[in-house]
Amino acid sequence: MKCKNLAAVTIALGVGLSTSVAQAATFTDLSGFGDSDFNNAKNSGLFEEDWVAEGRIGNDNPESGVWEQGIWNWTTNSSNSLVEQGGLDWNSGGAVAFTINYQAADGGTLTYTLGGQTISSTNLTEASRFPNGLNALYIRTRSNNAGDSVSLNNFQLVDDNGTFNYNTPLDSSDGDTVNYLLISDIEGDFTLTGDATLSWLTSRPNNSALAFQVKGGNVVPEPFTILGSATALGFGTFFKKKLSKKQRKS
Repeated sequence: MKCKNLAAVTIALGVGLSTSVAQAATFTDLSGFGDSDFNNAKNSGLFEEDWVAEGRIGNDNPESGVWEQGIWNWTTNSSNSLVEQGGLDWNSGGAVAFTINYQAADGGTLTYTLGGQTISSTNLTEASRFPNGLNALYIRTRSNNAGDSVSLNNFQLVDDNGTFNYNTPLDSSDGDTVNYLLISDIEGDFTLTGDATLSWLTSRPNNSALAFQVKGGNVVPEPFTILGSATALGFGTFFKKKLSKKQRKS
């Protein structure tokens, strides 16, 4: 009986580790994680970046080439280009809704709505780099000046596995602070929605001094994670065989 119970536990553990990843999108607040950590993740092959949807303070004059809403395309982890842009008249302290929709078909299409304005770009995703599609979003906030702040809230992600909500704000404030949130285990096409609030006390900041970014790509599991799942499955198989042999003898 003990062997049977232990087998059930280990098999359940193995199945849980191997299938829970595909059942629910996971939100992880990366406290203490900064730009150098993100770049290290890319350089070490733990994250491959495909595109970035950005909202920033700009200069309230997109016609002059200084924009508030943009889509960047990363053809490799070191080469990028701004492919779409738009303008937005930010009001300090006012919440602005955003929607990011990604469809993998036809080379990958990103549709980005910010404050009611929509921009879109196609053929963003290289099939050779992302044969299984995208599975993760890194969300970044940045405040460069004292007294300024950016806050993202009311996150909702809809993918092939359902609807997932996260209501803990992602904030950066009071000068030169960067914070990250990771959404992993995304399955298939997806839509991310939320609210962005940019605030300043005195003069309006310019360009990316106050900004947020949503970085789409693929997270590669670390060896420890893979080993843990494989070990659990291995133990499950081992105890299942032991149980089978014991039942044949009895």
